[in-house]
Amino acid sequence: MAAAARIAVAAQTKVWLDISSVTTLIKSNGMKASNRDLLVLMRNENSSEQFMEHEVELLNDLLFQYETPDNFCKAHEVFDLNRFRIFRNQEAVQQITRQRVLHPFQFLCNKN
Repeated sequence: MAAAARIAVAAQTKVWLDISSVTTLIKSNGMKASNRDLLVLMRNENSSEQFMEHEVELLNDLLFQYETPDNFCKAHEVFDLNRFRIFRNQEAVQQITRQRVLHPFQFLCNKN
């Protein structure tokens, strides 16, 4: 079983909760189980564990929809200092990111 997602709930103090049932919920929905750490800041520290599981499931659904290769290529560009070029189009960025290792002096940069 993949490592369980961890959630940090911060109100006045930070509390780390191990949410293993969320991974089970995601697998039962036919989605790929996420193996990520999420930091969730809550104003209300009296939230139930069921509420937190629901919030994490919604966050995973949202991230699953937007973390696509197309969106990744739109948000990144490649600086190739060997050719003195900047690759911004989707096909070129996708081709370069499929390589196991970037060539020397090729840099993958986020546009943000």
